[in-house]
Amino acid sequence: MRFRELIAHHDPDARWASRVLLGVKYRPEGTCPHCDFHGQLLNGGFGADGRRRALCPHCKRGWSMARDAEGAEITVRVVKDLALTAVARRKRAGHDAPELASADHAVLSVPPRTTVQLVDAPAVPAPHSGRFDFNQPLRANSPLPRRHVEDLRLTTFLTSEISRVFSDNTDPPRCPHCAGIDTRLSSRPRTSTTLPSFHCRGCTRYFTRATRMPMANMLRKDMLFAFLPWLSQHRPLTHAAAEFGTSPEVIKARVGRFRVWLLELDPSGQYEQRVKLGLKVPWPVLPCPHCLAEATARPHGFKRTRTQSALTLGRRLFRCTGCNHFFDMPIERPRKT
Repeated sequence: MRFRELIAHHDPDARWASRVLLGVKYRPEGTCPHCDFHGQLLNGGFGADGRRRALCPHCKRGWSMARDAEGAEITVRVVKDLALTAVARRKRAGHDAPELASADHAVLSVPPRTTVQLVDAPAVPAPHSGRFDFNQPLRANSPLPRRHVEDLRLTTFLTSEISRVFSDNTDPPRCPHCAGIDTRLSSRPRTSTTLPSFHCRGCTRYFTRATRMPMANMLRKDMLFAFLPWLSQHRPLTHAAAEFGTSPEVIKARVGRFRVWLLELDPSGQYEQRVKLGLKVPWPVLPCPHCLAEATARPHGFKRTRTQSALTLGRRLFRCTGCNHFFDMPIERPRKT
């Protein structure tokens, strides 16, 4: 009240008096979009996007005061002014009180909505020929025995990241939808199998640490850690499907999600290049001894003769796509331990 009196004394045109908002209570006026009620509405607090909401006193439904992204100027009714209440109380007590200006209506400015750019999943590149070992058989019906070696570095990296995802740490991470840092803890884990939930104030979405990851909505969590060693082995999808009792389509989708997640964790692609499960081997570019040019060479198994087997010769056959001639190259034999 005293500040309002001081402002009114030095501001006869009331340019600054309208800027005093402390102690002024208002209610919006308008039409309910649900039941067509028209009149004085109730304050509905703030929505998840940080914008004010109105509440219909008839149907008890709420909505945002400004639905468009550009913002709006909304007319509200002043229902209580604490400064005028103090003036009336002093007058009833017989004390001197200043004459303050009152207003029945006011204009509420709703700021424009901030546009949040959602994060797109990285594009998975086509497999390069350098990812695969051509010393090994590329098909299941090869006469040479296949050696399936696990990449321990990839398995260890994924195991540590999965353990971090399934931890009960309540520190808010970045939003997986918009990569925003304005996040907060929404709910703590209620059981040993649930994860803490978080809320992003930027894109107004809720998420957990498993959101947009291969572990999200995974029904077979029992096969998760057993599946990791298979990712780095060049095997057909049918072999993995038979091992885990599922279909090749499920294994293919799981491999694709892990490749996308590895690119998000390591944009350089170092760990994604170690995934080989179910991938088709591209033809390498090799120098042809016949046309003396570097061209794409199609693998044609291993060289063998009538007297010597493919295991004895130890040479892989290629067919040059430039001159259609065959040529062979030696392979590295495994060392006996």
